[in-house]
Amino acid sequence: MSRWTRDPAGPLVDASAYKGDLPGSRRGECLGCGELVVVARHAHVRIVGKRDGSVVIFLDAEPQRSLATDVDRVTEPGMFLLGVSHRHCTQRAIKRLQESEVDLPIELPRVFSDEVGDEEPPLPPLHLPPSGDLCPFCGDAAITDEHVFPRWISRFFRAKGLTLKHRLDQTVPICDTCNHRWLAVLEQSAQPILAPMIEGQGSVNLSRAEQHVVATWAAKTALMLDLASGDPVVPLGFYYELRQRREPPSGQGVFLAAYNGSSWAIRTHLKRLGGDEPHGFACTCNIFRLVFQVCGSFMREAHLDDRRKLTIGLLRIWPAEDEDVSWPRDRLAFNDELLIALGDSIN
Repeated sequence: MSRWTRDPAGPLVDASAYKGDLPGSRRGECLGCGELVVVARHAHVRIVGKRDGSVVIFLDAEPQRSLATDVDRVTEPGMFLLGVSHRHCTQRAIKRLQESEVDLPIELPRVFSDEVGDEEPPLPPLHLPPSGDLCPFCGDAAITDEHVFPRWISRFFRAKGLTLKHRLDQTVPICDTCNHRWLAVLEQSAQPILAPMIEGQGSVNLSRAEQHVVATWAAKTALMLDLASGDPVVPLGFYYELRQRREPPSGQGVFLAAYNGSSWAIRTHLKRLGGDEPHGFACTCNIFRLVFQVCGSFMREAHLDDRRKLTIGLLRIWPAEDEDVSWPRDRLAFNDELLIALGDSIN
């Protein structure tokens, strides 16, 4: 196993454009499409390789894996940090580099591959739930306790005169980089979409892009609720995949509904599927008038059913619809009894 490290003997590079960090660490031109890549917002990969594109390596392309166009040459000298690309632009980036269509800076940081020795700690197992000792999204050891529900939701309930410390004080271990960069950006993007639904301000139209944001936020929150439960079942690989792809992991479905009951301002229901050897999970949560349900299979080839029970009031937003959708579906809402039934309906 090898890792990529900046060469300390490499040329000095003007880092002012990168806020003191490596090219593309915050934002940079996509080597595929030429548009801006904001790494805290967009699904992306960092690209290492030869300037002529004869070898191209995509770092962190999959959980704990990097991909290369020629694996037999990845340890050759003369490798540079070339920049970043959107995840969907990787093939185009290879083509542009090989055809010298990219205007690369004269000076780039050199990188080299070194072997990871026995003294290095083993990689955390992706098929098991997070241990709590490392950031579940990236594996960083510098973790702090972060709230499952963001402050703006806490402020909403305080404005309503409701105190919900037993729910809103739930925390999970996450590193500062994940929490204050891409997770913070996701929260900022989701808040204006979610707020009127939580408030119950009537019908809300969701574009395909908005469905993507809300589904990603719901999938992230479901993972954090599972981790905060004290007996998590969702494998670590799903956390890595969500960070890398900025969308719900493979095998997951996300549904929205409305709640018009009076028993719970906030309620979460976690269900493991498969008993002692779980093969999936379901998280059902209402935040005042908004209900979201995230269902996930741990078997990559498995598919969720189409939720024939209770679908009259369920709106699927992931996989996203190709057109705008309206919440609540058909203006229907779940009462207390049906909300409980919804949480128990996944088998």
